[in-house]
Amino acid sequence: MNKSPFIYKKQQRQYEFRTHYKYFTVDHITGCTADVFLEYIQRNLPEGVAMEVVKHRLERLPEHL
Repeated sequence: MNKSPFIYKKQQRQYEFRTHYKYFTVDHITGCTADVFLEYIQRNLPEGVAMEVVKHRLERLPEHL
């Protein structure tokens, strides 16, 4: 990206995108505790860091199956 007009070709800035993924699971946690934990994590994220949360729930199969 030029920080000045084209005639100053040497005056350019280089930008770089880095992507890093970190996956972790938390098992056997109550709903209230999960909400508090996720809020704590979101409040302490550094600038430019995004977070995606996927919740899974285990349910019992019906007895008639």
